[in-house]
Amino acid sequence: MHRETRNVVDVNTDIDPALFAFPDSVSPVFDPDLAARGEVSHQYIQSFAALGFPRDGLQPFVTAADLGEGVFHLTGGSHHSLAVVQDEGVVIVEAPLDEVRTTAVMEWVENELGQPITHVVMSHHHADHSGGLRAYVAAGITVVMHEAAVPFFENVFTAPSTLVADTLANNPVDANIEPVPMDGSVVLTSDTNPVGVYPIDTSHSEDLVMVEAGGVVFVVDIYSPFPGAPLPPVARTIHALITDLGLDVHTIAGGHGGTIGFDTFEGALP
Repeated sequence: MHRETRNVVDVNTDIDPALFAFPDSVSPVFDPDLAARGEVSHQYIQSFAALGFPRDGLQPFVTAADLGEGVFHLTGGSHHSLAVVQDEGVVIVEAPLDEVRTTAVMEWVENELGQPITHVVMSHHHADHSGGLRAYVAAGITVVMHEAAVPFFENVFTAPSTLVADTLANNPVDANIEPVPMDGSVVLTSDTNPVGVYPIDTSHSEDLVMVEAGGVVFVVDIYSPFPGAPLPPVARTIHALITDLGLDVHTIAGGHGGTIGFDTFEGALP
């Protein structure tokens, strides 16, 4: 814990320009594109820097791990998604960060799977996990989210994009939202890999959902699988929900971190 007490604050004071001079060993090069990006995104970047999670870089690279027949863990940065192949197309679970990340995921699906994206499932409303949703809405893709988040995102999807005109600002369309009942679930049915979306009761967010497809459970923030790391107490909540729902699970994949076999997860419960 760092504490500061400030009794006097001076505003608009004269500052010596030399305070910001680069050291002699540094040869800075001005990049107008990066400067423009900093101008429009500094609040977002600094809000995460204050929490100790740098968000300065873009994440346009997708690395896919095959977790089963038609289920892929899409990594390549700090925030991950799941791609689930169904008979009618592909379901994407999680739209993190921004339109750059969404575009990268869309291009991966087009190049590697060659099928349309039918749905995108949002784990919860936190900006770093939902910032890429508007690009999916602009493409006419149905968004599945907890019912508690619907009023907020109805505003998000109709808000003007005033600093950077994104694809939804340039192509305004009505969002197709499929809510997940607080006391129920939504199952995107298909003969191949039905996708189940289930609310999970934790203190992290009242609109948090857990997703299961093809024996893979996808969880975000409350648990991030890392090899050999001890499980947090909330692992029992995840295990209880899987058990209560009677899901046949072989792998847990994280919105952060990696994956863990369900048997290993179950054996390591605190």
